[in-house]
Amino acid sequence: METLALIRLLFLDADGTLIGAHNDVHPRAWAALDRARAAGIRLALCTGRPGVGGSEEIARRVDAHGVHAFQTGAVISEPGKPAVRTRTLPRTALEELVAISRDERRPLEAYGERRYFVERTDEITRAHSGVLGWEPEIVDLLSVTEPIVRAQWAVRDAEWPRLRALTERIAGLSIHTGTGPWAPGIRFANLVHAETSKADALRWIAAHHGVPLAEVGMAGDAENDVDAMAEAGLGIAMANAPEAVRAAADFVAGDVEEGGIAEAIDFLLAGRAAG
Repeated sequence: METLALIRLLFLDADGTLIGAHNDVHPRAWAALDRARAAGIRLALCTGRPGVGGSEEIARRVDAHGVHAFQTGAVISEPGKPAVRTRTLPRTALEELVAISRDERRPLEAYGERRYFVERTDEITRAHSGVLGWEPEIVDLLSVTEPIVRAQWAVRDAEWPRLRALTERIAGLSIHTGTGPWAPGIRFANLVHAETSKADALRWIAAHHGVPLAEVGMAGDAENDVDAMAEAGLGIAMANAPEAVRAAADFVAGDVEEGGIAEAIDFLLAGRAAG
């Protein structure tokens, strides 16, 4: 319990950790986050989502004046403010991704800091837009002058192995895959600069706040959270996470649909009291 008493900064993934199948946060989770803040634990999102629309509102409620990691760490910012750090995709990598998109006739989402773009849509990208509460701009992706920080494939699980094989040939990229409880059977592949990850963003934000990694917790539910969980002093997996993610964690919380993050927070608070 003495180690848990030191946790001063808790990172939270969004989909599958805070956000459930109905694209909302359980009241039990919000109440637990209030208890964490009251106890002096700093909170931050660490998510693949952009900091726009519904995600921005969630970030404000988590910590309106703190920095959060959006877009798999490609953007670090306070809610609604210009980024304090960004990493952009290499131009050559973007060009190769666009070529794959056109050849395979699969929509590619390309994200700036606060805008996103597609050349075509399908039922998955339209559903994704609805969940984000944010409409894409339909353009020639290679005509976009704004720096692109992240691209994303949103495809059915059966289609992912082929796209993964094609994408892995591109130099300068890092691939981070996840899922959303609102989209069963769909794989979201975040494509960012090779040096970008949730783990890298966690390190940056912890240093920004002057908090040692041993005093950091990370809660997640997908394979793209595991590296950040390993960096943190305490890795937390949700009960709805795949077995491999749960096995990598120090603590397993309840299901996201039941506000399960509350169990992890109460565990932290109990550890503080014991310490």
